[in-house]
Amino acid sequence: ASATGDIHLGNIGIVDVTATDVQATAGAITLGAETNITLDTVIAGGGDATVTAGGNILGDGDSDDDDIRAETITLIAEGTIGAGTGVDAVSVDAGEAVNADADDNNIFLEATNAASLPLGIVDAGTGDVDIDATGVSISDANNAAVNVVGAKLNVVSAAGIGTAADAIETGVGTLTVTVNTAGVVNIQNTGALDIAGIDNDGTDATVVNMLGSISTS
Repeated sequence: ASATGDIHLGNIGIVDVTATDVQATAGAITLGAETNITLDTVIAGGGDATVTAGGNILGDGDSDDDDIRAETITLIAEGTIGAGTGVDAVSVDAGEAVNADADDNNIFLEATNAASLPLGIVDAGTGDVDIDATGVSISDANNAAVNVVGAKLNVVSAAGIGTAADAIETGVGTLTVTVNTAGVVNIQNTGALDIAGIDNDGTDATVVNMLGSISTS
């Protein structure tokens, strides 16, 4: 489907949905299904994109292009967002913010084709959050509000996580940062935090914990 204005597509039934080459060149996109939705090139040029699924929200398994691109991306699923790390993650490219809610299930995002990864609220509840941001800086897109909620946060190959002036706010139990390649790692967590590892090839790494302890494993 393609249009110059907004696109709104919904599905009622038991059949899984694949959104292939859905493009609004100058508008917003809203997709909904009671089942699983697979994103295969969903582009809202100059607008926002919202995807709501009664099951899982999945990527197309091709890491060479974006599964979804928009100014603000909002993904809401009753199941997982992404099926795993690497090519099984949902590839996102947002100009303003990425929001995701998986209702106590795991969230797998990758932004390796994007210029940056601005985080709004990514909420896995009791699930885990995995972010692959190879060569891409992760920034705070919602000011002082929390950016990531989950049992564990794993970040791979970012080129900076937050800044000294504006940290990434988290509410997670375990933090792992693998090969931050540039810039600072600046995270502010609320609650007891276990740092499983921070591999920083950038400059400073600062983790501040609010209302909880910090341990390492």
